[in-house]
Amino acid sequence: MSRPHPKGKQGEELAAKYLISRGYLIRDHNVYYRGGEIDIVAYDPAKRELVFVEVKSRSSRMFGWPEEDVRRMKRSRMRLAASLYLAGKRQPSCTHRFDIIALEMQERERKAKVVHYKNVEMG
Repeated sequence: MSRPHPKGKQGEELAAKYLISRGYLIRDHNVYYRGGEIDIVAYDPAKRELVFVEVKSRSSRMFGWPEEDVRRMKRSRMRLAASLYLAGKRQPSCTHRFDIIALEMQERERKAKVVHYKNVEMG
């Protein structure tokens, strides 16, 4: 798989900081499997759930909202990657969910408007 674009990497870093500031524990970044990837794997201690996070960032809305880019194929691949991750960690029945973090990046600053969608349907 290819490496994240520098702006994408910056978005993932901001998303991880956002999650940490909300009490989440980051378990993994950029987990790749044949056929799928997960940007961030976090643990939500308040809900006692493993959280598979897709991060989408944009610097403008010219091509739409960032979260609109998480289409059916991406969701399917993320679900597959999560299954492989859980099987590899020997936790196939672990309580988990899928979240999307959409970031609108502010030019020339390491800031972003963050929208966190929790428990997104990945079907």
